[in-house]
Amino acid sequence: MLICALLLIATYFDLRFREVPAWLTLTTLLGSGAYAVFRGLWMPALLTVILCLVAEMTITTQRRSFAVVLSVFAAIFEPASTILCLTLLFIWFLWDLDKMGGADMKLMAAVILAFGSPIVLLPITLVGGLQGLVAYFRKQTSVPYVFSILLGTLLYTVVPLIPK
Repeated sequence: MLICALLLIATYFDLRFREVPAWLTLTTLLGSGAYAVFRGLWMPALLTVILCLVAEMTITTQRRSFAVVLSVFAAIFEPASTILCLTLLFIWFLWDLDKMGGADMKLMAAVILAFGSPIVLLPITLVGGLQGLVAYFRKQTSVPYVFSILLGTLLYTVVPLIPK
């Protein structure tokens, strides 16, 4: 899948330079958004674009209030994608609270849009938790989380292929 190839390139940059180029994260996000629109998930894709634009607002309370109002509007306007919209808002809030980097937020949103389900976050979170434990015991203060996004996404795509 194309998203995994883009995540592999992003992982290289994150591990090597500790920074993912904006062109790569935006390309991945826009491609996933276009794919989501093609699959009928236009409201989550539109919400992602709006959240990226809202991020440029300078007053914190206005930025967060605007993001919540738009997310609730998106959920009301398209009830079938409520959980998807709220998950995108949650990831955006983590970024807004400085709990994750901008590249991590954009790539996680891209993965959610590409698969059309927030369930993809489960293996990403599990791999990220293991990576965080290793970093804790190695006394590291930061973790290149794109690696966890890649491995979690690969787990999500490969595990269903394993025969039961």
